[in-house]
Amino acid sequence: MEDTKNATMGYVYALQAFLTWGILPIFWKLLSNVSAIEILAHRIFWSFVFLIILLLLTRKKNVWNLLRQKKTRKSLIISSLLIGLNWGLFIYAVNAKQIVEASLGYYINPIVNVILGMIVLNEKLDKLKYIAVLIT
Repeated sequence: MEDTKNATMGYVYALQAFLTWGILPIFWKLLSNVSAIEILAHRIFWSFVFLIILLLLTRKKNVWNLLRQKKTRKSLIISSLLIGLNWGLFIYAVNAKQIVEASLGYYINPIVNVILGMIVLNEKLDKLKYIAVLIT
């Protein structure tokens, strides 16, 4: 019974994510008179504010302990810069009327990541995953 409920909620969350990603370009398009840098700055700032509030409300002390570790901080800084670059490019693409191209990039990116993992990191895929990569 619990597995069915979890599966159902998984479908609901997936639907919500797809709807959000489908509507998001319309939102960025409405902001086309605002520079991509300004939109990105707001997105970074408000994400930071909401994250701090969430961490304070949930009292996740282990997160603060992780942030004290230099290696973890360095990884988070690098990944934050890459995510910021990703957000900025997407917002710029939408404002530059390149929505289809940006969407294609978002579709192709995971496939390229899997292929690079196979080539560069010598990762092995089982048959089902290999077939999934081939048919996408």
